[in-house]
Amino acid sequence: MNFCYLFVIQGDDMLKIAICDDNECFCIQLENILEDISDKYNFEFDIYTFNSGKAFYEKIKNNFIFDLIFLNVELKNLNGLQIGRLIRNKFSSTFVHIVYLSVKKDYALQLFKLQPLDFLVKPIKYDDIFYVIKTINSIIKTSHKPTFDYKIGTLLFRVPLNDIIYFESINRKVNMITYNNTVSFYSTLNKVHEKLDKIFFISIHKSYIINYNHIKEIRYTQVVMSNNLILPISQSKRSQVRSMIMANKKDEELYIL
Repeated sequence: MNFCYLFVIQGDDMLKIAICDDNECFCIQLENILEDISDKYNFEFDIYTFNSGKAFYEKIKNNFIFDLIFLNVELKNLNGLQIGRLIRNKFSSTFVHIVYLSVKKDYALQLFKLQPLDFLVKPIKYDDIFYVIKTINSIIKTSHKPTFDYKIGTLLFRVPLNDIIYFESINRKVNMITYNNTVSFYSTLNKVHEKLDKIFFISIHKSYIINYNHIKEIRYTQVVMSNNLILPISQSKRSQVRSMIMANKKDEELYIL
């Protein structure tokens, strides 16, 4: 019998957008423009506003990933350039798109290495924001984000790797814990691990495979994940796990105790 498999793409279809600017009136203005674009052109946005670099970094350091960030260069304490470097070091990916904002025009050379999607000079214009949205929408539609595929019945499901926090084995099933939900399917952790990047997906226990990018804190006997769940590291894997995580360690926000 021949089966026709249907791919079901999982994940949040909304574009997650952050506005980080210490001018509250500007944040409201930009949010209003985005909401108008959403209403007129049938885009779906999930918009977050932050009035300081510190407040914004508190959000992303726990691996909350935005698709698009409108970021003021001249923030106090933790400025836009510093945040940009932290983002690039933490996520090691240009899937996080940054649009820098400033009243000045002379930041082009400093911003080049941070690979911004755009640089807008205040006061901003509606058409400029609309162009940014069209651009990122086109990029997301055509870009290939790494995914994990699994089957339930005759349906094949596909979920972005970045959304997966960890896998858990229970009896003959595997639970996949993501940002949004928990999905169960018949398989084994060994079979799951064969499909994954072994650098970023680490087996810490016979019952758990974790996503390195979602580790919030590591202790000798356990890890704290981005959803604040604590998972055990088996005694036989502690040395190996610690070595792998140290090799991957890219920033100081990952606490190793």
